[in-house]
Amino acid sequence: MKSLIEESQQGLDCLGGRPSKFIVTKPFPHEGDLPLADFYEKYGFRQSQQEMFLEIKGKYVPMKIPELSPLPEDRGRTIITYSADCEWGYYFAMSAPDLIQSKHPHHPVEIFNIWEEPNEYKKRGGGWMLIAAGILVNARIPENPFIFWVDREAFLRNVEEAMRK
Repeated sequence: MKSLIEESQQGLDCLGGRPSKFIVTKPFPHEGDLPLADFYEKYGFRQSQQEMFLEIKGKYVPMKIPELSPLPEDRGRTIITYSADCEWGYYFAMSAPDLIQSKHPHHPVEIFNIWEEPNEYKKRGGGWMLIAAGILVNARIPENPFIFWVDREAFLRNVEEAMRK
């Protein structure tokens, strides 16, 4: 983190050698010795509306994240979106359906690449997962979908709870 902050202050190639104005992150819920929000706070990040930020060479203005607008046809099925730009999002999108269908083989799951099918993402409000991958189960975001990465059984329990609602 120290190196990232230093590089952001000195200038980045991707910004034409200019310094960053700010760094923004959205720490996902984390169990363990040091929750991610506490980790970022140690480096000077501050909490905004839905994200944390560290001003480098400019003022951070919180972005407005659109509200989720599930469609009536989203009830009774799972929608997974991903960005092909992120290997982790792609891995999630390719792995989560198999995991879900291992317990619920007849539960319909649809996968959309947000770059190839942006309308599927946008017509639900876009922004409901402004990260590499998103999941809607029965027209709602399951509790802590990020737990997929550390505890697949807990992820399945959260998906099943969303299926029942």
